[in-house]
Amino acid sequence: GINAEYGDCPDGEMASSGASRCFRIITKDETFFDNDSDIAATCSITQSGSPDEIKNNLYMISVHEGNKEYFTSSNMTGGTMTVLQLASPGTYNITLTLSGRNVPANVRSKTENWECGVRDPLTEVFTTVSLSVTINKSCIPGKGFLPGETECKACPKNTYSNENKCEECPEGEESLPESDRCLKKEPPSPVYYAVAGSGGA
Repeated sequence: GINAEYGDCPDGEMASSGASRCFRIITKDETFFDNDSDIAATCSITQSGSPDEIKNNLYMISVHEGNKEYFTSSNMTGGTMTVLQLASPGTYNITLTLSGRNVPANVRSKTENWECGVRDPLTEVFTTVSLSVTINKSCIPGKGFLPGETECKACPKNTYSNENKCEECPEGEESLPESDRCLKKEPPSPVYYAVAGSGGA
C-alpha cells in the first residue's frame, strides 16, 4: 500500500489509504472439527511509531451464515476476543474464540471467511486482512463418509474408519461392519469328516 503521509510502506506492511499509517498484519488459516467445543483464530498486528494508540482499535470479523459479526475488545457478543501485547514494540496478538459452529447436513465441511484488522485512530481508516476458518464434520470410530455421501455412515464389512473415511482392510485382514480397525484373518477351522462304515452280518 502507498502511504502518502509517511512515504511508501516497507515490505510486508500495508495501509488501506494514502493517509493511513503502515501496519504489519499476519494471519493464519485454521481448521477444526465440528465436535470441537470452540474454534479460534489468532492474528498479529504491528504498528511502528506510536503503538499504544492502536491497542483499543484492533478488531476481528467473523462471517456466519452470511452475516458479518464484528468483535473488538469491548464488544464481544457471542464470542471472546483477547488482545495480548507482545515483547516486540507495537505488536499485539488478537485471538477470537467462538463456540456453537455447526456443519450443515448436506456438506462434509464449511469454510468461514474471517477478517483481522486495525482502525487507524488518526484517520479512522480500516486496514484488514482475510483468513479462512474451516470446520470439518467428524465421524465417530467405525463410521465414515462413503463415496458421494455427506453424512457419517457405518463402515461396511471388511473396511475400517480412518480420518472420516471407510477404507478397505489390507490383504489378509478382515473386519466386522462398523469397525475402526481390521484384524488378521483367522485360518479356517479344520473340518473332520466322519466316514461311516457299513456293518453287515
